[in-house]
Amino acid sequence: MGHGSRIWSVQFAGGHGRSPDLVSFGEDGTAQTWQLSPKEGNKVAHRDQSSPSMSITHKSAYAYHSGKNLWAHTIINGAGDDLALATGAADSRLVVYNMDTNFDSQSPMKKEISMQEVELDADKRDKLKGQPPNEAKSPTKDVFEAMQGEWELSRNIKSALPSHPSGNLEGRATLEPRDVTDAKYDAEMVYHEQGEFTSNNIPGLKMNAKRSYVYRYQKSSDAISVWFVKLDGISVDYLFHTLDFSNIPSLGLLSQQVSAKRLKATGHHLCEKDTYDPEYNFHLADAAISSWSIKYSVKGPQKDYVSVANYRMRQPGKQGKLESPFPVAQENDFKVKPSASASDSFKAYAWITSTELLATTAQGNIFLGTMNKSQHDSILEGQPKSVVPPSEHSVRWERVGSSIDLTSTSRINANATPGLALLTGNNASMYLYQHSSKKMSKLDEDDSKDGRKIGYIKIQTSLEPIGAKPKQQPKTKFLLRSLGSHHAELHGLTPDASPAVQSTLQLPANDQEALDEFVTTSSWISDNDDLVIEGSRQGALRIHSLLHRVTRLVEGVHGGETITTILPLAAHDLGESYHVLTAGRDGKCAYHEIRVNEDRSIDFQTIHIARTSFGPNIEGAYISPENLDVVIWGFSSTRFVVWNETEQAEMMSVECGGAHRHWSYFHHSDTGGGSFVWTKASSCNVYYQPRPSHRVLQQGGHGREIKAMAISPLLEHGHAGGATRLIATGAEDTTIRLFQFQGETLKCLHIMREHTTGVQKLLWSPDGRWLFSAGGCEEFFAWRVRMLNNLICVVCVARCPPVTEEKDLRITDFSLMKAPFSEDGGDSCLDFAISTVYSDSSIRIWKFNAESEDFAPPNPDRFTLLHSGTYGTNCLTQVQTLSSKILCNTSSDGHLALWQQPPTLPNQESNNLTPSHRQPIHQSSVASMLAIPLHTNLADTTKPPSATSKPPPHPPPPTNTLLITGGDDQSLALTLLTQQPTPSTSPSLQAPPPPPATATSKISPLLLIPNAHASAITALAYLGHQHIDNRNGMSLRFASVGNDQRMKTWMITVFSTNGGGGASDARVKKVGDVYTGVADASSLDGYWEGDAGTEGEREEGEKWKLMVAGIGMEVWNLDGLNISRD
Repeated sequence: MGHGSRIWSVQFAGGHGRSPDLVSFGEDGTAQTWQLSPKEGNKVAHRDQSSPSMSITHKSAYAYHSGKNLWAHTIINGAGDDLALATGAADSRLVVYNMDTNFDSQSPMKKEISMQEVELDADKRDKLKGQPPNEAKSPTKDVFEAMQGEWELSRNIKSALPSHPSGNLEGRATLEPRDVTDAKYDAEMVYHEQGEFTSNNIPGLKMNAKRSYVYRYQKSSDAISVWFVKLDGISVDYLFHTLDFSNIPSLGLLSQQVSAKRLKATGHHLCEKDTYDPEYNFHLADAAISSWSIKYSVKGPQKDYVSVANYRMRQPGKQGKLESPFPVAQENDFKVKPSASASDSFKAYAWITSTELLATTAQGNIFLGTMNKSQHDSILEGQPKSVVPPSEHSVRWERVGSSIDLTSTSRINANATPGLALLTGNNASMYLYQHSSKKMSKLDEDDSKDGRKIGYIKIQTSLEPIGAKPKQQPKTKFLLRSLGSHHAELHGLTPDASPAVQSTLQLPANDQEALDEFVTTSSWISDNDDLVIEGSRQGALRIHSLLHRVTRLVEGVHGGETITTILPLAAHDLGESYHVLTAGRDGKCAYHEIRVNEDRSIDFQTIHIARTSFGPNIEGAYISPENLDVVIWGFSSTRFVVWNETEQAEMMSVECGGAHRHWSYFHHSDTGGGSFVWTKASSCNVYYQPRPSHRVLQQGGHGREIKAMAISPLLEHGHAGGATRLIATGAEDTTIRLFQFQGETLKCLHIMREHTTGVQKLLWSPDGRWLFSAGGCEEFFAWRVRMLNNLICVVCVARCPPVTEEKDLRITDFSLMKAPFSEDGGDSCLDFAISTVYSDSSIRIWKFNAESEDFAPPNPDRFTLLHSGTYGTNCLTQVQTLSSKILCNTSSDGHLALWQQPPTLPNQESNNLTPSHRQPIHQSSVASMLAIPLHTNLADTTKPPSATSKPPPHPPPPTNTLLITGGDDQSLALTLLTQQPTPSTSPSLQAPPPPPATATSKISPLLLIPNAHASAITALAYLGHQHIDNRNGMSLRFASVGNDQRMKTWMITVFSTNGGGGASDARVKKVGDVYTGVADASSLDGYWEGDAGTEGEREEGEKWKLMVAGIGMEVWNLDGLNISRD
């Protein structure tokens, strides 16, 4: 309650003859409203001046920004009390939302409804329809009264232990009513039995036996209980068991015209180490109990027997009558209404449309609720107002059916597209609700299902019919699994005037599942009905291929947590692969690729994992077909939250008390709103929100300053065709964001949250398949990135092992080189050599295994340490890998150092890296470095090698490299590195050592430009080159940016005197100097826009874009030698 840090400003809002509200804006990125009201009895003329005259009460909090510092805000006054609030924060996001000055902040439309209100409303509508209420008595009490009287008793005992007697008892039993001995109960009977027992396994054993119990009925719980008695035979001692009628078969008592039916109840009792499980069976005839039986199954360390007692009426007509039939639905008339009971309560919910829902109750009633959405436009350009006065809210209820089958274990699953809902109850009974006719129909009746309970059911409508004969198969199907069953069942359904189950297929279980129970919690059936996927409570997926008749169990998909949602990512048009989304209560949302091979094997691969920010309990998800936004919903603490994972925006938040309750949610795919119903304190609560809770005028980015940025090569969209670039940014808020250009704006597609400290460096692999990131606490991650039909897929594949026990070093920079590590020197290996520099002046070279397609959770085994060394005591700031043998780095002492890499044998680590050359180039720390290769055979071009979407596997090694550095001393330095190629080298870093030969390198300072900026030069970007034949020179372009918020472009001409790659002179000319609005610029990068194929062919230099990042981001056009804003 209240802000979590400093409050920057406050502002009064409202008024209009009432006490105004107070709005506060804080460092925690939230805006919060407070209600001011005068204290009672505190009159102005007589109040104590030392005590406050007003009280302040917290009303609501609006957390629509990421990061910190809500600095900009304004309140917009509309007609009457309508107020809107617009806010902007450090994340660059601009949002506007309605303020609620009169009502509860969480409630666009909220209604709390008691069971009595629902029944009264339904009764009123029944009367209007001419249907008088049915005053049926409680079925449990009917049974209790019908048991009274004298009964002939015959009991058979069969023991599995030879030491215990087995045999028969013949006698009689009586149940006589008496006054209650405990005021908590409403009726009471004493049970007495006596008879003679004859053993059939112990010769000569015969004895007289008698026993007594007390039967009690309690109206408030509508339950019959059985109690032990003391030695006097009449005083109540302690509870034996309670009769559970939840397994009543649906045709137990349809009407009094049924000549004989059976009614069933069960119980349970634990006596120290022995368990007693009674099963009652009541046989009904002529509205009375003609006979009944009790079967006891007794298990324990010293007990193992079954006792079956049969009771037959001794004097017919002396026991109580079943005065009214049970309120069970007729198959042709589902409008029978049971009695309105104070003990009734809400059981399950399902939305049929965005404004209509079904609700079942503990006594088997089925109600249809319809919302009356009284709304008016707000001041936000016609957006429906977030708050509607409660007096305008209403939910109309009508009873659409009832069944005793739905009394205790009722479940509902609805599909809004065809307007169908499946209801399940006791003994696997199933009913279909058709919303078009508001008709309830029973699907099947199978006596063999007695005692079975359905643990999961889902109805789904496919675009294609089931099976190979479309005209003979239904288009609607449902999947169900019974509790304790190792088999799921797939049923086809004909939802017509006479619905029926038309086809049934039992899905097989594999050997592992036969050992471990699989509890289904989610499922998906492909449109072509080849693939059926089940998610389990244990976080596993069960994949069935019906065409190939094969099943695969994939464990640990969501750890050990429940998988709540399975959705298709695209239609099955991607070759032989299926792509699905799963979400679970581990707080993660994942994409998977599934392929069924001709050899009847099933390949499974996770291609995307997103860790959400709002909480662990994800209960559902939706993918927008228009913009591919991923929307998830679930519970965060005591609130139900709907969250746009793509835009990182909250769409709805409702205080409901938490996840442990009955609830249902319907997402409005057209408007982004939602309908939510839940049970709290025995009341039904309905919440309707027509649109998201706020409107985003401008999408933002990071909530803290950006410290790293990298622009990818062109990434293909997969089977959809086309290509795109991704912009990766890392910030002090510890997150990495992936952006994509959509028109003139950047849209954030994904956020990676693996880092725990600020991100220092990002780098793409040349082919764009991998993104590498580094930060503090020795964190270095490898991310596998791909595009799936415009949908981004990212998996954190590997984490580099820490190098110290404390894990307190910072990886300040790294570079990579794609090179084969195969012993034969072939091109088939896709590994990388990665050089990392640390804040303790150490340097390490790692081998990263990029070949494996096993994208399991972050795996350190992909990294192998090859070389390591120490520079000195200064912090290393930059590193560049120049070739397979040479790398260079800069440090905080202003020096440039070269390192010679020795050859490394397979599986051998060396610790012999030492700098071979050191050259002072700056007076203080080197903040940025750019390495430009100067090839001797370079052709004329205006296009940099890095812009090629598919670079050659092994470009010719450069003989010279131009190093451009920017320092804290405000200067730019140009240094030429000349390398003499080794006569005999191997392209493999792990191949055997080459013949003795030494590569020599020479550092030649070319030029120092003092005061190139008015502050430290923090980033450099290469903008292409052009070889000039007639002068043996080369023109290079690059850009620089510093803390002075100036961005400058430079043209360098390097003159060669030997006709090769040597250089004797260099000239620099500043060709552009503009102000950038990005403060604390940390990153600068350019890209060739024409490669995307969207701009068409242009003249030389017109395809370059320049992007700067720091506290915000900007994109600039580079037109020839001129810079202009995009």
